[in-house]
Amino acid sequence: MAAPSPLFKVRGLTKVYGEGAAAVHAIRGIDLDIAAGEIVVMLGPISALFRDAGEWTVFVAEDGRAHRRKIEIGEMNDEHAEVRGGLAPGEAVIVYPSDRVGEGTRVSARE
Repeated sequence: MAAPSPLFKVRGLTKVYGEGAAAVHAIRGIDLDIAAGEIVVMLGPISALFRDAGEWTVFVAEDGRAHRRKIEIGEMNDEHAEVRGGLAPGEAVIVYPSDRVGEGTRVSARE
């Protein structure tokens, strides 16, 4: 019996924020099939999380600048956290943000 067709299918998905030297390649060439009944969860690195006024927060890199974003998280382990709200798939978060990173700080991708 043949496998059922996926409900959602994407090939070669790429997401780049910014341009030129400030370009952040958040996703490169992802293929994804989601079948009926499958559960899809977005995960983020816990190294990007910090508390701000009692809320979970990350810095998102957008157009070469850091932007503070409140997020809702669910389950967490020692590497990743389930992101339930506040981020879209493919958004680039800054991991291990130092105390020199703040709202509007210029940032660039590291290889």
